[in-house]
Amino acid sequence: MNLGLVHLALNHFPVVLIPVAMGFLFFGWVLKNQNFTKTALWLFVVAGTFAIPTYFTGESAGELIEHVYPQGKSFIHAHEEAAELSLIVVEVLACLSCGILWALAKGKKIVKPIWLTLAILSLFSCLALLDTSHKGGMIHHEEVRGQTEVKSED
Repeated sequence: MNLGLVHLALNHFPVVLIPVAMGFLFFGWVLKNQNFTKTALWLFVVAGTFAIPTYFTGESAGELIEHVYPQGKSFIHAHEEAAELSLIVVEVLACLSCGILWALAKGKKIVKPIWLTLAILSLFSCLALLDTSHKGGMIHHEEVRGQTEVKSED
């Protein structure tokens, strides 16, 4: 197994875990159930953990595909740029979640502005990951490109 395959195997975890965690967070707030809320926080942490190797195996995956699909360089570059933003946002979300989990374990009350920040950050993380995923899919899946085509540099 090469790093390109590792990248493809790992990249789905943050993309799926963030929206699932958002659902747990929402139901935790609506039902006033701390177990749902803590589950959401742990899922954000796990998503952040998977995002790191996903990002760092991306370069190897890009190098492999450039040899097979040289006209995809602009798609690869767009995906890399989006991945940088996603990594930053997801890691900030994971760190904030760790901080909240630590505070809850110490018996501290989390004030509403922190919960609001978490919700906004989780939404932004979800959107950033969806954009990154879409741009990653455009590298090799012509069916998702629509009218966007790469101009050949021949």
